[in-house]
Amino acid sequence: MATEMLDIDSLLKEITGLRDHSCRNGFSHQRVQKFKVLNSDTNERQKILHLIDSHVPSLRETAGMQFTKIIEHECLGDMKEYFQMLKDVISTKCTQGGMDEVLKQQLEMPKEWTVIQITHQINPVELQSLEPSTYETNGIDLVVFNCGQENVEPFLVSLSSPPSLNGQKFELLQKLMDVLKLNSEMLTSTSQRHFFKNKREKYDYMQRQEDTELTVQELVREAEHNWLREWRCLLVGKFQSEEAEEEVRGEVWRLARECLKGHKLNGKDKELLYYIIKGADRLTTSEISEAIKLCCGDLCQNTAKDLVRMIKEINVKINCKYDMLPRHPVILVLDESLDAIPWEMMEIFNGEPVTRIPSWHFVYYLFKAHEKHIKNGLRVISRPLEGKFIINPDGDLVQMEKRMVSFFNYWLKGWTGINGRKPTSDEFYDYLEQSDVFSYSGHGNGTHLYTIDILKRKTIKSVVLLFGCASTKIARQGPQLGTYGSYHIFLIARAPCVLGMLWPVTDTVTDLLTTGFLSSWLPSEAPIHWSQVDKKAWKKGGPYDNFSAIDVQAPPINSNLELLRALWSAKSSLSSFFTKAACVVRGLPVKIAD
Repeated sequence: MATEMLDIDSLLKEITGLRDHSCRNGFSHQRVQKFKVLNSDTNERQKILHLIDSHVPSLRETAGMQFTKIIEHECLGDMKEYFQMLKDVISTKCTQGGMDEVLKQQLEMPKEWTVIQITHQINPVELQSLEPSTYETNGIDLVVFNCGQENVEPFLVSLSSPPSLNGQKFELLQKLMDVLKLNSEMLTSTSQRHFFKNKREKYDYMQRQEDTELTVQELVREAEHNWLREWRCLLVGKFQSEEAEEEVRGEVWRLARECLKGHKLNGKDKELLYYIIKGADRLTTSEISEAIKLCCGDLCQNTAKDLVRMIKEINVKINCKYDMLPRHPVILVLDESLDAIPWEMMEIFNGEPVTRIPSWHFVYYLFKAHEKHIKNGLRVISRPLEGKFIINPDGDLVQMEKRMVSFFNYWLKGWTGINGRKPTSDEFYDYLEQSDVFSYSGHGNGTHLYTIDILKRKTIKSVVLLFGCASTKIARQGPQLGTYGSYHIFLIARAPCVLGMLWPVTDTVTDLLTTGFLSSWLPSEAPIHWSQVDKKAWKKGGPYDNFSAIDVQAPPINSNLELLRALWSAKSSLSSFFTKAACVVRGLPVKIAD
């Protein structure tokens, strides 16, 4: 390229603006932090700091550079200090304050939150692999953060890889990625066809879909029962009743005093006992016995039996007394290599609210960005009935467009949007910046509708709902490189949360999930609740003007104002495990204002 074509002054100015931003290879940095955890001389506090810093270093670097450019080149006025704070929070250097800084952040965040970080341990075999389609299943490190609690430190539990089968290592991640690849290929091969050639072809297609469903369902069960094992109890959130929480902690002290007199329990031991008690109804007796070994050490047989019995009795008493109280949200901080697993579908959650955020840094980052609008641990939105939608922007999903437009006309009359054409970039940005809720139904996640660098600089106000194939999937960029997902742009731009799909799904079932979720979450003046509407003609793309009820005697149904609970409600009425498992929420727990 000729020298005269380069704007040298602008280039030098850009480089100068980044002079205080230290760049490093994120993938290498991640591996170094994980290797440091393996050092036997490293204490638990240091291990936790290394594990925190191992999560999405490249993404944090990208966000930090973005804020550096904004601070250097844009007229921010009073907002300059705010953007500097965001940059400091998300920077890879933010753990330099050590555990004191982490404890300060943990205490500052809502007391309703339980944050569980799950990190994939390093495997030397991966250092030599040049095959991008090879996935190792290693041990995992669980770090638990009890937000808003004084004198409660985060703690670490390390677990080995799933047990071998017939002498062969069980490669759970490889099996999952293989079945997802086959499903994607199958959907791609049939996407342009409206009809099957014959009954046999249709039967084969349905059989392959059923096999995929069963395989993913079994792999989720394997991850829960043979990988997390007894420590899946750590994924249980806090009771919404403070009285119930205090009673559980009181029982921990009673057990320590009455049953474990000769054992000095430290803070971590008591926290572990607290989680074992709360999750005892979801563990077997042998799993409880295994769990208490970590916090109580070797106990004589009679003491161990008594302790297991008392734990189960306390759990039953609490659940009966408080009538199976709902729990506060759990925030999963997932290692990039574990992101494809649909953790939300594990039985331990039992329909309780779960969201995911890629690192502790981003948890605190989103908290600070939305702090003024967070109440009781939930990011509150006030104008959900004036949302925006984009439907079928590429114009080739005609049946889906008919279904979704008819739904919005029936259930959400106050919403406005675009269907059957591509929006301009400005229209897309305005929808994200001006509305409380934005819904996209089309191919992928709409990345072809906007400029990524411009969107990064925006402040996204909307809860972003992306009902497209693999809309929030993250993928490897190469065998020795990190991962990338388009949803990261919404995260950097501080969207409260993003709902989307982990992998490709079929349109009709997705439309059922979409409308089921929106009608469970968003109130409407429609005469018949969407769950009671006869959808036979709607599914086929027929006329939708006059909806009739399946059961005219059905009792009225109230909306669930919490997004995560509404999503679970919609999932429970859907038969396809594969589609339910694909749909996840990334970001803050959200609620509509009362």
